[in-house]
Amino acid sequence: MKKISCIIVTVILLMCTVAGCSKPEGTRKLSDIVSEKVQDIAVVNIISGNTGEIKSYKEADDIDKITAYMQNVMCTKSSPASASGWSYAFEITGTDGTSVKVIFAGTNSSIDKEKYALQYSDLNEFIAGL
Repeated sequence: MKKISCIIVTVILLMCTVAGCSKPEGTRKLSDIVSEKVQDIAVVNIISGNTGEIKSYKEADDIDKITAYMQNVMCTKSSPASASGWSYAFEITGTDGTSVKVIFAGTNSSIDKEKYALQYSDLNEFIAGL
């Protein structure tokens, strides 16, 4: 009985050690990060960093297209040097009022003021097609 108890305790300790030492966040999809903060998207405001123009998207088809695009955006936590300028920002608001802001600036991007390196393609073409 003691042997089984020792084995069980050892396995539990090993699992806790592995879980504690593992990296909490590696590269993740933007859609996964956003869905943790906003459950049901009601509106997406896309702001141009060049012109300041804001376009709001509330239709389900548009939100589905934006969500599909976010599934292809890969995010890695980073600590970039200071930078200025960004191409676009997405302000995503849920039906319950929760929101998240994503600033697209390549390796100097941010999600709710947390720094990320975002890997994305064809952002300008995607937005032009909405």
